[in-house]
Amino acid sequence: MRQLLLTICSLCCFALFSQSFYPPVLNYSIQDYGKERNPENYCVVQDNCGVIYVGNSHGVLEFDGEKWNFIQVGYGSFVRAMDVDQAGVVYVVVYVDFGFLQPDSTGQLQYNSLLKELPEEDQFFSTVWRIFAAEQQVYFQTEEALFIYDLLSKKVQVVYPETSFHTSFLVDNRLY
Repeated sequence: MRQLLLTICSLCCFALFSQSFYPPVLNYSIQDYGKERNPENYCVVQDNCGVIYVGNSHGVLEFDGEKWNFIQVGYGSFVRAMDVDQAGVVYVVVYVDFGFLQPDSTGQLQYNSLLKELPEEDQFFSTVWRIFAAEQQVYFQTEEALFIYDLLSKKVQVVYPETSFHTSFLVDNRLY
C-alpha cells in the first residue's frame, strides 16, 4: 500500500512539473514588422548567425531578434522559397527570378539576381517553386527547367526535362 501511494504521488508531481517545460512562443504581426508589409508569409529560414529571414509577398523580412528590416527583391515580388548554404548565404526564389542576398558597401543586404548569368533564351520560365542549397551547388526548380548554380565557378547551368519537373527533393546532397 505504501509503494502504491508513493508511486501515485510521484506520478502526480511529475505531471505537475512536466507542464512547465514548454518553450516560449512569440507571434509577430504587421504592427511589429511594418504596417506597409503584407501579412502573407511563405517561407522562413535562419542563417548561421541566428538571423531569421521571412519570405513575404512584398520581399524578404529580416529579424535579428530585436528589430525588423525589409529587403526589396523586386517590385511586387512574391518570395516563394529560401534556403541557406553552409557559408550562411541566403538564396531567394522570387516569382520568375532567383538569386541571393549579398551585403552592399554599407553592410546592408541587397538582392542579387542570378538571372543575368543566363543567356536570354534560358530566361523564359514560369514560377520557381523549389530551392535546395547543397555543399557545392544550389538548385532552383521550375516546371520548365532546373537551374544549377555552382558555388565554386559562380556559373549557372540549365537542365531541361523530357516533359516537366514536378517535384524534387534533396537527400544527402543529392537531388532527386
